[in-house]
Amino acid sequence: MRRTPAFISSLALLLWTASGCGAGEHTCTLVGCYSGADISLTVPQVDWATTRTWRVEACRNSTCLSGTTDQLPGDAPTAGTGVSFYLAGDPSLVPGALPSVSMTAWQGSFEIQWVIASNGSDGTITDGDRYTVTVTDSSGAVVASIDRAVNYTRLAPNGESCSPICQQARIQ
Repeated sequence: MRRTPAFISSLALLLWTASGCGAGEHTCTLVGCYSGADISLTVPQVDWATTRTWRVEACRNSTCLSGTTDQLPGDAPTAGTGVSFYLAGDPSLVPGALPSVSMTAWQGSFEIQWVIASNGSDGTITDGDRYTVTVTDSSGAVVASIDRAVNYTRLAPNGESCSPICQQARIQ
């Protein structure tokens, strides 16, 4: 099969453009991110009804949100699945308001996501921020806790020249 000059020119232009050569500006994608911390906390393996009587307080520096696990459904999640809910220390906070703390309860662990700012940073994030999570039972005894200062990792999911730019920490 004979290639025409127009075909060869078109193919060369396509390959040149796909390689990024000659592209005067970077196209930003729309991948989002959040600034904050992901915290893993191991809790004792107890029956699910007992898990539903616990109180959780999650703090970033001096800002704390708290709530009870009675928001969890009556039936335990099946193996490998979790159940999510929000903590709210202030009645005016609703899911989507910031800061927010969402939790996923698994049998034997809690995953906590502290979101300070969605799609960027609010300017208050500083290496050395301290995150504390304390779980207490119905008598007030500590069931599990974690207390860590963090260093954040900068994330630019759409490239450094595109927003959002976020900062995240992982605590285990």
